[in-house]
Amino acid sequence: MIYLPISLVCGVIGVGKLLELLRGFKDYLLVITLSSFAGTVAFAAMSPVVWHALGAMSGIPALGSFIAYLSIFGFAALHHILVLMWGRDNGAIAVSRLSGRIRTLGFFYALNAVGMTVFFFHASTGPASPSPWSFDVECADIPGILAFLCLYACGCLFAQWDSARECWKCADFLVTNASPSVETVRGLRWLSIGNMFIGLSFVPKAVGFLAAAAGHHELDILDTASPLIGSFGALFNQVGYLGTVFGTWARERSDLRALRPLWDLVVPENADHLAQPGAALFGVRFHLFRRVIEILDALVNLRPWMVPETAERVRAAARKQGLSEEESDATATAAMVLDAVSRKQRNESPRQTPLVQLLPPVEPTRERERLVRVARALHAPVVRLATAAAQAPGNGFHTVGRSRLPGSNGPA
Repeated sequence: MIYLPISLVCGVIGVGKLLELLRGFKDYLLVITLSSFAGTVAFAAMSPVVWHALGAMSGIPALGSFIAYLSIFGFAALHHILVLMWGRDNGAIAVSRLSGRIRTLGFFYALNAVGMTVFFFHASTGPASPSPWSFDVECADIPGILAFLCLYACGCLFAQWDSARECWKCADFLVTNASPSVETVRGLRWLSIGNMFIGLSFVPKAVGFLAAAAGHHELDILDTASPLIGSFGALFNQVGYLGTVFGTWARERSDLRALRPLWDLVVPENADHLAQPGAALFGVRFHLFRRVIEILDALVNLRPWMVPETAERVRAAARKQGLSEEESDATATAAMVLDAVSRKQRNESPRQTPLVQLLPPVEPTRERERLVRVARALHAPVVRLATAAAQAPGNGFHTVGRSRLPGSNGPA
């Protein structure tokens, strides 16, 4: 009876995806929705209650097995196409090449499904009341059912094996192109391993029903080994999915905490209506998104008090210390922000026309990464050294009191 609750969960997920699809069409969301309903049908059809009811109403005892096996094959095919779409979205597969592959795979999978249907209904369906758990070994001696099972096993094995290969290729592509998404790469590796295990699970199943077709039922135990191997694959897949989600959440929470010193430094102290810093466990992405926007707005407001000499002095010192270009930019920006806040606190007159291009343009997706580097550079040794060397009046660099920079033990 455990199959019915699992089927219900898959159905609820499928309905949720369908509602999301109706709000805005996306091709990968359509594939996910269809695969959710394929899982729903497969689990429901293999439930003994539904399986026997389908046989009784239709007069075809093993109709539930046909529906379940066809749904499992459909799920594997849709998962294969979804993996290719991931490759497209990550740049590993060209859009034009993907369209051709999907058409070819769609034709192959449709032909395989038609063949399964024709062979099943052309054959006798075996004993009057076969068990849903042993349908393949009990009915494998029927030629039509044997052909049905062979098409099923070969189709699923190909879909899972090629999915594993594409996941690994996509991960290699992200690594080669220096993708910052470590969680995505790691998740794709786990998914590749999981798909290989699921694909391998069809091998003992095929050996079992082929041996049964030849009259050797002593190998029927292999039919039990197949779900066991598949369960390992499902476990690896869940690690790939959930591990990526958890890793992303942990990195976002770490960035949220890392941005706090910069937020405290540049955002006005009386801005109680803004996203107050805190160790949030829920809604991390929302708070992080707001904090980035608030920091960027505050930096724009600070531009009239910024002077380019500050940034150039610190950038030159950073380069002498062997820091990378990104690290040099971050330390230069941090020093210039500290100087601007100090000038504003001392009520210096702002420039009528800001002369500083604070941050060079980058892709919006990398804005958070850059601000995190700036926030961590507030306490960088090169900034501290530049601060110490720039204490003389008129040098264009001033320090900020520790009240504006939480966690510091002195001037930043």
